[in-house]
Amino acid sequence: MIEHPIIFTDFIPLLSKIPRHILWTIIADILIIFSVFKAIKGLKMIPSEKLTISNVYELITEFIDTMLSDAFGEKGRYFIYLIGTLFVFILTCNFLGLIPGFYPATENVNTNFAMSIIVFLIYNFYGIQKNGIFKYLKHMMGPMPIMAPLMFPVEILSHFARILSLALRLFGNIFGDHKVLLVMLYLVPLIIPTVFYGLGVLVAILQAYVFTLLAMVYIQLAIEEEEH
Repeated sequence: MIEHPIIFTDFIPLLSKIPRHILWTIIADILIIFSVFKAIKGLKMIPSEKLTISNVYELITEFIDTMLSDAFGEKGRYFIYLIGTLFVFILTCNFLGLIPGFYPATENVNTNFAMSIIVFLIYNFYGIQKNGIFKYLKHMMGPMPIMAPLMFPVEILSHFARILSLALRLFGNIFGDHKVLLVMLYLVPLIIPTVFYGLGVLVAILQAYVFTLLAMVYIQLAIEEEEH
């Protein structure tokens, strides 16, 4: 049971035919859309002292905005839709994995590779858009023309390695964290798992932060190629 945890959607005929990571990606998306509409509906000029969905999204938006402002300055808000969406989606998926009978889409490498490829395509697009394709590729050839035959293949490989790094880092941490939590729930179902739930929440937040931070760093490096 630990190797194959029970997921409630597996017992629903129509839903059980859909691959888990796709189904739970859709579920996460629906939850996010619903919560965003609820947050918009609950917006007030003076924030409530109670913890509400609106307050949570305001905190996340402020956090992402501060990150982007520190990295890009005034133009940071241009990237808030991408970085903010990645953070909220990954965080939602990670939190779903902490609920017994639920499945985190980020525990599947296919989901993570999809996000990593999107980040890869977007940061290269921004890099080419900012510097032009020739200057962007020229930077990958090293400081001296004689080094180009060696440097260019290495740079290309390093860029593609970022896809692998982003996807596997998120997969490994979420998979490992949830397996540890499952083991503790089966072995000691009372009190002790509470500690691991706390660690699980921390890991869920940290991994969403790390993924989006690296995505932001890759964009920053791409659009500043010309300055190096």
